[in-house]
Parts: sequence; C-alpha cells; structure tokens
Amino acid sequence: MNSAARNMIILTATLIAFVLAAAVAQGAFQYVAPALSDRTIGNTDASTYFLIFAVGILYFAAASTVPRWLRTTAPVVWLLLPIAVVYLIAIFGQPGAYRCNPAYVAGCGVIRAPFVVGAIGAVIGYAAFGRRARSSRGAAV
Repeated sequence: MNSAARNMIILTATLIAFVLAAAVAQGAFQYVAPALSDRTIGNTDASTYFLIFAVGILYFAAASTVPRWLRTTAPVVWLLLPIAVVYLIAIFGQPGAYRCNPAYVAGCGVIRAPFVVGAIGAVIGYAAFGRRARSSRGAAV
C-alpha cells in the first residue's frame, strides 16, 4: 500500500470517528439538558452550537495526535483534505433549492460552521502539538 492510500485511510477513519463522536456528544447534551438544548440562539438551537464546538475540539485533538501516523512531508494538508472534500460534497450535493437559502435552512453560516471550525481546530492543533508529535516519533525510530 502506498503512503497516499495509507494516509487517506487513516484520515477518513479519523473523520468518521470524530464526526460520530461529536454527534454522540450532541445527543448526550440534548439528553442531559433538554431545556437548554432546545433554546434558540440567533436562528438555530443551542445543541447545534454544541455540535460545532465539539467538532472543533475533536479536530484539535485529531491534529494533535494523527500526524505521527502519517507518512508525508505536509501533514496539515492531509488533515484538511477530508474536511474540504466532505464540505464540497455537502455544499454542491444539496438540491438547488436548499443551497444556502435562508428561507429553507438556518443559513449558510450554520452549514459551513462545522467545516470551518474543524479546519481551524485542525490547523491550530497541528501548529500547537502536531509538529512536536512528529518530531518525537522521528527521534524514537
């Protein structure tokens, strides 16, 4: 297996696991605090904001740990690739009537927020801890 396929498998598994973990965290938030999760803030409910927060934290954690398993010279690009691909599929795969139309959905910001927050979390996590994790792996091998 070449390194590109290996990196893509690792990152796809990470993306799926952390998005599912964020959804479980949102469900737990709705179960623990139903009155708070149903409260509308701006134009969406509080549990959606909790989901966005959970995605950011989990991608920060992923960017702090996953680079040690990647075989590449630019791991931050690999960290952002699955986020960008899923974002493009989500935006362009929507029916035309629902594409960022505030009459049908909460708004473009709520649709884009998990991807943007995830990407920012990944970049900050890699900048803070990912380089150190890769350099410590290189010294041990």
